[in-house]
Amino acid sequence: MQNIQLRGLVLLKDSLECSAERLWASLLVQSASSKDGKRAVHVYLLTSWLNSLRKRFPSIFDCAASVKEVNSLLDVLDEAHFVGDRRTDPVIFLDALDTAFLGLSFDRVISLLKALSDHAAVVARVHEECLSLRDWERLSSIAAVTCSLKVSEDAASVCAATVWYRKGRRIVTVRLPS
Repeated sequence: MQNIQLRGLVLLKDSLECSAERLWASLLVQSASSKDGKRAVHVYLLTSWLNSLRKRFPSIFDCAASVKEVNSLLDVLDEAHFVGDRRTDPVIFLDALDTAFLGLSFDRVISLLKALSDHAAVVARVHEECLSLRDWERLSSIAAVTCSLKVSEDAASVCAATVWYRKGRRIVTVRLPS
């Protein structure tokens, strides 16, 4: 599978059987170390797992410009004053996006994600069990890249990535880990 380009909105959908947590953390570390360290990485946790994150992925704290727990996606937008500075090529990592749906309407979450992704790359992890198929389609309609992780019938992890290009071209890649 080709490298995931961090542009616009990148959605990582995991399931109960297959978590996207490691992929999310790996993309975070890669983006912070790319472009000679000029990429400003900001992490916003919509759930309370800061201590677990520190234990499981300590490298995140070495490379991210900021790691914060927030109560709402609105807090991310309020804090995102750095987004207008294109010289830093900012990327925002959001975790547990599905908790954003608890405090805001689905349409409001989509519009906030669109506003953020117009000015910075946004990588968001969402849990499959919290979304209906219709809601996933609506959410993925504003994404440049979607990755869905599942476990196949033979217990192998499968990642289905869909990349949308500006001219409407779409590439779908399904990959089993080697």
